[in-house]
Amino acid sequence: MAEILYAQNTHTFYVSNVQALTGEFLSTASAVVTLYDRTKHTEITGQSWPLTLSYISTTSGDFRGILSASMQVVTNQLLVAQLTITTANAKGYWEVPVVVQVRT
Repeated sequence: MAEILYAQNTHTFYVSNVQALTGEFLSTASAVVTLYDRTKHTEITGQSWPLTLSYISTTSGDFRGILSASMQVVTNQLLVAQLTITTANAKGYWEVPVVVQVRT
């Protein structure tokens, strides 16, 4: 199922339960995300990329970043969020489908 991004709204990109290969939750990983148009394979304009996600203190490996309401997206546009999380010993990469909607 695709995540929802509301057009013309400030949005929080949230990643939870980031764990090391050994199973412990991470707080010092480097986490970044970039949003692309899924059809055109181009970065979404109106936001600086990659967006660095910050660790949320006292959580179990949760990270977040704030996406600008100025991003140039349209209703029903299909996006992909490319997420990379890196530690000293490992790297993880995910692609998350995203669809743009209007908040009602």
